[in-house]
Order: sequence, then C-alpha cells, then structure tokens
Amino acid sequence: MSSGSEAVSWFATQAVCSPARPGEGNPLEWPPVTPSDLRALVPDLGSTIYLNTAAMAAGCAPVRAAYTQALERWAAGRFDWSQAERAGEAARAGFARLIGARASEIAIVPSVSAAAGLVAMSLAPPKPGENILVGAGEFSSNYFPWRVLEARGYDVRAVPFDEHGPSEERFASGMSGRIAEMLDKVIGYFSEEGAFQIAEVYGARGDADAAFAWLERAFEQHDPGLSVLMTAEFLGSLHGDPRWNPFLEKMGFRK
Repeated sequence: MSSGSEAVSWFATQAVCSPARPGEGNPLEWPPVTPSDLRALVPDLGSTIYLNTAAMAAGCAPVRAAYTQALERWAAGRFDWSQAERAGEAARAGFARLIGARASEIAIVPSVSAAAGLVAMSLAPPKPGENILVGAGEFSSNYFPWRVLEARGYDVRAVPFDEHGPSEERFASGMSGRIAEMLDKVIGYFSEEGAFQIAEVYGARGDADAAFAWLERAFEQHDPGLSVLMTAEFLGSLHGDPRWNPFLEKMGFRK
C-alpha cells in the first residue's frame, strides 16, 4: 500500500537522514547508533527486549505518526497518492544509502514470501549445470518458493544448517561450475561498484587471496559496503587469516 510506503519513508528519513545520522556521504563516516537511540524510537516498549521482528516488528513512534497522518488524510478524502509514491521513492533511496546500494536495486514488497516468489517465478528455464542453493532450515517464506522450481527442471539443493545456519564452506561446496561461470560475469559487470560484495563471494567460497584482493579494491574505491565489514557473515572465513587484523587497522576499526 502506498500509505505503508509513506510510513516507511517517514521512519527511514528519521533513522537515516537525521542530523545524528546524515543521509548523504559515506556510511563509514556516520556516527554509530546506540541502544538509547533505538529505544527512543519505540518508547512504549519501556525496558522490554523485543526479539520477534522476523514475524512482526514493534511499532516505532515515527512509523505510527506517519500511519496516523495517512489515515487522517484518507478519512478526510485528502489522501495524496502522488505524495505517497514520492515517499516510497524516498524510502528506497534512504535504504539504498544505508546499505551502499543504488535506489534502482531496492524493491518495496509486501513480504519476504512475495519477493522470493516473484524472483523465483521470473527465472528463465534452467541451463545444464545450473542449480539453486537454499538453506535447509530457512524460514518457509524463503524456502518453498525455491523448492517449487524443481518442477521446472532446476536442481535445487538444500544446504544443511550448522549451529548458526549454513556455513560458507557448505554453500561453496554446493556451487556448480555454471555458478562459478556466472560469478565471472558478475565481476566483469560490478567490479567498479561492488568490490565489497565480490569479496564476500570469494570469502564464502574459501578463496582468501581473492577475497583480500577485492577488499583492498573496495578500500581504494571507498566502497560503503565496508561499513559492515566486522559483521559480514561471508567474510568469517578470513578472521583467522594473518591479513585480517592489519586490514581492520587500516580501516580504523582497531588501534
């Protein structure tokens, strides 16, 4: 719904574009968000720790205010659809800045299952050697849309979960030669804009040399993806490498 887009935009504007967290510039230069900042957005929770965001997020104050305003305009017959669409575009742009992407790469969808189903059903018929990897313990909303592709001829492989989910090694072992070929094409297309993401792919495949080479390239390009370097799951295989701590020091994460 467009009113939902307006509400999301209100929140994105407050969380991403406020004076405390500038909406422009390199995310690496943004000040960190503190627990107090987050609690201020959901004052009704008090001291409660809310962990059920996978099913239903707690209603934060900016979103509630935006919904209330949208409902009042709707009830009075003054709802402006063009303004709501502009709010949706502002939300896309704000989220894109937050994760270091382009607004054109962000889609506003009603749910994970709707997004996964849309992407899955848009895939062309499989070519020999192509496969799809999905975590065996994934939420059903991001599991069954891919499994149904088996009926269309895809080789859908469920990657077993370890303690915290599928490991990088398990994903890497499930990759086919066709996927490796596609990776080469992705590198050719995104080498100037997605160096950090390419480093993540190589990290997931266990190729430390290539991963560090692309991290260095990301550093030279001021890639905003480096803002999540410390928590990037697919780079976990690099943490024990002797090059990891020196790179963190160069980034300013450790002194």
